[in-house]
Amino acid sequence: MKLFSSEQVRSLDQKTASQEQISSSILMEHAGLEAAGTVLEVLKGVRGKTIAVLCGPGNNGGDGLVAARTLLDWGAVVVVYFVADPKKLSGECKSNYDILKNLKSNIFIEQATFQKQLENADCVVDALFGTGLKKPVEGVFADAISAVNLSGKTVVSVDLPSGVDADTGKILGTAVKATYTVTLAVPKLGLYLYPARALVGNLRTAYIGIPTSLIESSPCAAELATPKEVAAWLPAWKADIHKGERGRVMILGGSRGYSGAPALASMAALHTGSGLVYLGIPDGIRALMEHKLTEVIKIGIPQTNNWVFGKPSLPETRRWFDKIDALAIGPGIGRTDETQEFVKTVIQDYQGPLVVDADALFALNEDFLKANGRSQIVLTPHEGEMGRLCGIPAEKVRENRYELAREKAKAWNVTLLLKGASTLIVSGDSVWVNSTGNPGMATAGSGDVLTGIIVSLLGQGMSPEKAAVAGAFLHGLSGDLLAQELGLHAITAEALSSNLPKAFHSLP
Repeated sequence: MKLFSSEQVRSLDQKTASQEQISSSILMEHAGLEAAGTVLEVLKGVRGKTIAVLCGPGNNGGDGLVAARTLLDWGAVVVVYFVADPKKLSGECKSNYDILKNLKSNIFIEQATFQKQLENADCVVDALFGTGLKKPVEGVFADAISAVNLSGKTVVSVDLPSGVDADTGKILGTAVKATYTVTLAVPKLGLYLYPARALVGNLRTAYIGIPTSLIESSPCAAELATPKEVAAWLPAWKADIHKGERGRVMILGGSRGYSGAPALASMAALHTGSGLVYLGIPDGIRALMEHKLTEVIKIGIPQTNNWVFGKPSLPETRRWFDKIDALAIGPGIGRTDETQEFVKTVIQDYQGPLVVDADALFALNEDFLKANGRSQIVLTPHEGEMGRLCGIPAEKVRENRYELAREKAKAWNVTLLLKGASTLIVSGDSVWVNSTGNPGMATAGSGDVLTGIIVSLLGQGMSPEKAAVAGAFLHGLSGDLLAQELGLHAITAEALSSNLPKAFHSLP
């Protein structure tokens, strides 16, 4: 599903007018009708009910005015707080203000009475700001938003919760916390990014007259993976398939005290469908893994005196490169100097599909990635790891996730999966936003499970981009199904892995 930036939405509006001869007044009429229809649905009828409508000076305010007029016609008691000087309006917003003023001159209220009117309202329509807002909300606008949030009423936001940046998901000073958001024509990227995503409530996209063919042919800022899409990407298994045809993958990881991470990744690869999973581990902890894992093939790799991977590990490791379809490196591998050199050498030497995660990321930096990046590599950093790779604090990563991920994926020539709330996957010019997952998944080992899923999909022949997108989706879906069944507190990394078959089974 396409997600659009504010500039792309403006372009769609212009093309609709110039190419399709559909005026902006028609689009505004449809938008207001859709917002009013949502109120009607939410309240199960509006006759005799009080609706407070908050309108701003732009087109979003015009949509709210159409909604107010429609709700009046349907028998609602409507009050409108218009936060603007009516004498300075132009275009469709002014036209709809004049229509409503002439139709019901006593419908408009002042700031002083707005909060009082909210106490009597059955629902609030938020049409203060739309996609054009780019500066912090202040003054009477901030006061109005505060009054709406403090009211505790059901709120229907038109296009997006007022105060949210449509492109980044940032809160511009303050923002409405919506119960429902009726986004117009196309989904906006910012609605799927945090912190805005937490304010959107129940999100629906409303048809307002922009032709579907125009939307489909227009460029977008990102895409949102859907269950149907992910299901279509998964490899089909023929009836007489054997285990070697279901993908041979290897996971390199583990060190003294950190055997759990590679074990989790290995089992996740099996639960994702790999026919053969090899776990390359320092020889000193192989015996432990024999007790831990049954179906995984354990490969003891020569180790250093510290029981970690290093220069002695390379000959045996290289011997497996031609025997596998994909490789993952990092879970529990450690951060010693000798291990970091081992990681960099493996990345340089192995030319097949490769997932680099966890401690393996600690060995990398911008210069190394620019020199050694290639399209077959999938990097899976969280914000802290991404900050270290870029030489900036994690907070800076969080503030600019979308642009930073796009910039670095291209500069490093890799598929970049930036973990976190609203995981982003960038490959070339493609940007994906993951829609699955929940706070219960913020638990030790969760990332190792994701690594196992992605390397398994790579081994089964999926491209790095699709493997990363589908891997993030299935990982989050497994967590969501667990949360529905047992609650957030029941989610552990091992449970995530074991629940993967249910996630696959739930796909259409």
